[in-house]
Order: sequence, then C-alpha cells, then structure tokens
Amino acid sequence: MHFTLVPRESDFRRSPDVKSIMSIKTINLPKSECFPSGKKDVRSSLKGLTSISVEFRHTILKTYRYAHLSFDGHVLANAGIHRQSDSAHLYIFPIKISQYSESARADFIKNILPKIRSWIDLEFRKSDTEISATQEELFVVWKNNYHTLKLVKFNY
Repeated sequence: MHFTLVPRESDFRRSPDVKSIMSIKTINLPKSECFPSGKKDVRSSLKGLTSISVEFRHTILKTYRYAHLSFDGHVLANAGIHRQSDSAHLYIFPIKISQYSESARADFIKNILPKIRSWIDLEFRKSDTEISATQEELFVVWKNNYHTLKLVKFNY
C-alpha cells in the first residue's frame, strides 16, 4: 500500500501563540548502523507541533500491540497519535549503513519526514466524530531501495 499525503497548514497544531513542546531522546549506535535522519532534520520537519515525543530507538517495543505485526522490509519509523493526552509520537529506528545509502537518507529527510508531518497534522485535525474505535499508526518501511508508508489500524 502506498499513498501520498498533500501537506496542508494545520490550524489546530500550529498556533504561533503556543510554545512548542518537543522532546527528543536519542541513543548511541555502533559504527555499522545509522538512523535515517538526525535530530536536527526531525526538529526542523516537526517545527511548530505543540506536543510531540521523538525517540531514536533500537527496535519497536515488543508489546502486545506490535507483537502480531510483520512487515516485508525494515521498519525505519513509526508515528502515532495519543488521543487521551492530545500528543503524538515519532519513533525512529536504525538500519545497517551497508543497506541504506546517503541518497536514501536524503530521500527520507526531503520526502518522508514531510509526509509524516502531514499525516500527524491530518490526524490532529480530525473531529471527535471522525475518530473511531480504532487507532491508526503510520510506519515507514525500507525495502528494495524504496520507502513505503504503511497505515496500520489497532482496535481498542
């Protein structure tokens, strides 16, 4: 499944009067691995969001929610919205340098981060009546030198 999000200004999450609250946690990696983007690029792409937590992690947490997921490729990122706290998360995962070129990294920064941002903005614009009993999360998967966005729905 592949889809394109068109960036639009979000009235809900980009108020200039609201101070941005963005926390970024990172980890050190072995020299054989890299992240698809750095803190500076993420901060720039998500600038203006009022409540988001970004974590550079080793792997997806092995919780009941993610235990059944299986992706054909390498998961590079996961974004989601927490309706109860009106906040978002973005988890970024490492990949072996030998599997991820500089041009792939540039594509992630130039094209994928803005799509993640657009998706987060679209999710925050949904009214209470548009929100169902499922939660959606966006995953970025790397396979065959191509980034793919996958939307996964979780039932409550």
